[in-house]
Amino acid sequence: MLQGPCQGGPLDGTEAVSRFPQGFLLVDKPAGACWIYDWRDGQFVARSADPMPMQDGPADQPGDSRYRAAAEPHYDVLAAPWVGANTGEGADGGDPR
Repeated sequence: MLQGPCQGGPLDGTEAVSRFPQGFLLVDKPAGACWIYDWRDGQFVARSADPMPMQDGPADQPGDSRYRAAAEPHYDVLAAPWVGANTGEGADGGDPR
């Protein structure tokens, strides 16, 4: 279990926890956006301040690692903490029941 501050991206300055050794993929499913945070030097560092778009199928472009991060056992996948916050909705934007 890794725990530490986030640098960059939408979680800049907040604490995060990952169950996997390389970091996590942060997903805002309703907005169709995601960010990769890598574990480096005791903190989670966003690869980009700007979100990467989510797509329905595998990426076709070389170097696109969103799907690899989501599928491999080295990165956790976390729902963005603001999704469903204070709306009574679940983390995926749906009914929490």
